[in-house]
Amino acid sequence: MRWVTEWIDRASRFSTCQLARGGSLRSRDLQNQPPVQQLGIVADRAIAYPQLFGDLGVLVRLLHSLRDNLMAAKETVSRHSQGLTQLTDAMQTLSHPSCPDRSPDQFIIDLELVFKRLNYVEDDLTSSSETIMLHSFKLQNLDLATQMLVEVFAEVVTGGGDHSVGASKLQRMRLACERALSAD
Repeated sequence: MRWVTEWIDRASRFSTCQLARGGSLRSRDLQNQPPVQQLGIVADRAIAYPQLFGDLGVLVRLLHSLRDNLMAAKETVSRHSQGLTQLTDAMQTLSHPSCPDRSPDQFIIDLELVFKRLNYVEDDLTSSSETIMLHSFKLQNLDLATQMLVEVFAEVVTGGGDHSVGASKLQRMRLACERALSAD
């Protein structure tokens, strides 16, 4: 996950927020920045990132599928109750109706919170070899969701500015996520 944190740190430089040393976002000194109109993420980025709602929906579906699989095993529920709570909270943050309508900086903070929750879930679930053996195939959904979240974050932060490498990687992530969901 170190590469993801480094990527988020790099991408956050495009925002009026940046990652602080503790891994959380803090506001940049706006006095030294050019004026930025805060219209809300939908109005500000809809043209540059028209697939925002679809990509958030794919993330929620991946996490929901994983959660359903984990909840089907009583031993997993008892062993990983905190991780399942974090997974549910991440899904709720991504599917909250006002999530994309927030200011760009608040939306980025929300995405960072989801990322931290998914890291916690990954650490929690992979701490048990029994859980890995029981849910190995579905645990790929968590990895895909985390990678997709990083790509969504990059699109939101950069406003869809890199349409070559970034766009093709995002498209490949969409395909991988859809394939994982169709395997259910």
